[in-house]
Amino acid sequence: MILRRQYSIRFTEKESVELDYLLHKYNFQKVSLFIKKCIFQKEFHVITYDESLYDVIDKLNEILYQYRKIGINYNQVIKQINKAFGEEKGKQLLGRLAQNTIDLVQITEKMIVPITTALEEKYNNPK
Repeated sequence: MILRRQYSIRFTEKESVELDYLLHKYNFQKVSLFIKKCIFQKEFHVITYDESLYDVIDKLNEILYQYRKIGINYNQVIKQINKAFGEEKGKQLLGRLAQNTIDLVQITEKMIVPITTALEEKYNNPK
């Protein structure tokens, strides 16, 4: 026969509000399960929903989409430049296009890569 004991705990209003917050934050439906987990489990992993993270991901996905569009059009532009302007003028224009591409890569490395690296570190190594 399994012996079960029931306990009761009284909380102040402030403690009750804090408990409700924790239940919501850690997505627990029952207070008893939350308390048991806090008492008996040594590790307590929490997955939280960070809406700002999804905003950043959306922006990064938009940038990736734009890069794909650039890549798709890149070869078409090169063909049209050579066709319309000839080899010499085409080389000049392609030189500008290459420089703009280098600038885009530098901006990406300077501004976007640090953001993604920081997010990766934050969410792969939570404290």
